[in-house]
Amino acid sequence: IYYYFFAKTHILYFFNVNEDEIFLGNGTTEIIFNLPSVLPKGKVLLLFPSFWEYQAANKRVPENIIQKYLLSENNNFELDYSDFNKKIKDLLKDTPDRSDVKIFEKISV
Repeated sequence: IYYYFFAKTHILYFFNVNEDEIFLGNGTTEIIFNLPSVLPKGKVLLLFPSFWEYQAANKRVPENIIQKYLLSENNNFELDYSDFNKKIKDLLKDTPDRSDVKIFEKISV
């Protein structure tokens, strides 16, 4: 616990962010399983196939409704950003005020 406090204190200082904007974990598995408990509850869109942990972590939150977005082997399991954004918008159209949701366009890295 001391290490989390120490790390959080330094992150607050160096990056000038609010404490509630910092989420720390002892590795990716811990973060994957704890993140759904601090995010808004409701519809969850997961890419499939993917790591089993994403679905298992979200099943631990009873309010979450998991929807699957299937990646196609015919497309080398690459994400079709246009279709994915459409799926997100369809899921959100009957969701009240979701100003916390951001949809980003594909960019070259």
